[in-house]
Amino acid sequence: NNNLKKILNSHNILWNDDLINLFTNSILSVYNESYQKMRVIYSAYRELFDYYEPKAIVFPGTTNAHYIIASQIAKKYKIKSIVSVDGYSITKDISVFPKGNDGTEFLYNKFIAYGKYTYKLYNETEKIPKTNLILAKPPAYDRLVKLKTDEKNIDLLIMAYYPNQHNPFTRWDKRYSFVYEILQKLDLTKYDKIYIKIKSGIGYKDEIENFKKVLGDYDLSKNVIVVSGKIEKYLPKAKKIIGQISTVCYEASILKIPYYAYEPIDNGLVKEYLEGNSFFNSQNVARNSTELIKNIIKGNSLHFVDSNFSSNGKNESEIELI
Repeated sequence: NNNLKKILNSHNILWNDDLINLFTNSILSVYNESYQKMRVIYSAYRELFDYYEPKAIVFPGTTNAHYIIASQIAKKYKIKSIVSVDGYSITKDISVFPKGNDGTEFLYNKFIAYGKYTYKLYNETEKIPKTNLILAKPPAYDRLVKLKTDEKNIDLLIMAYYPNQHNPFTRWDKRYSFVYEILQKLDLTKYDKIYIKIKSGIGYKDEIENFKKVLGDYDLSKNVIVVSGKIEKYLPKAKKIIGQISTVCYEASILKIPYYAYEPIDNGLVKEYLEGNSFFNSQNVARNSTELIKNIIKGNSLHFVDSNFSSNGKNESEIELI
């Protein structure tokens, strides 16, 4: 507890003893609950590296416990660790670029930056040295260009919300209410077909049923359809999109679809991260439903950077990883 107090004091953060005890006890509780799982992860990657003796390992993310443990083992084995993020980085987020115990070196050796925008974001904002960056074309770019169509039969596509779990002030339980509030404020008579798109994956069927229950309880489901599956099935056919700041912003920028960003405070996007980006005009990001409706009425969708800046780079097959 004394060490924690010293660290907090060095950052001019003052916590009383009760709060410090609560924090340390919570960490110990989580550690004790996770200890056996972490041992399994550690043993699995040790065996994997011993058997295959790879020169490099590519991770699709940075904060998963598997990735963090594996990257630290890789460092001891002198195996290069490379991050190829599943998605497109748009705003600053220091929580997704963990560093070692000394707080100076990143856990991972190399980061693939998709497009010059991401390269600039990683280097200038996240402070990742250029020697640790690899410039590449976003894998989705060519596919998105081919998906462009004039057939627009979805009046409004609402992207389901997935609050930022790295922010302790995030309200994960309010993800349904964010969508409900949007529908409550919209003039539904102007939309014949509204789709709510949820991510596929573990638990997606439960998410669909929960959304249907929420919409049914409030009698808002008459012209609203909840869907899952591949985004390219719906995105190109949308006349406009409402959603949080995510990879879909990049996809909408390539497809030239109006994107109305709605980031409720409880969704967990930090103000400094939002205002520090240059991918779009942050003043058009609504932080409450009233601002969102005003933006829709005025046509104040996001204005994105040019695709030459967001998408240029070598194809992944052309870049050298080792």
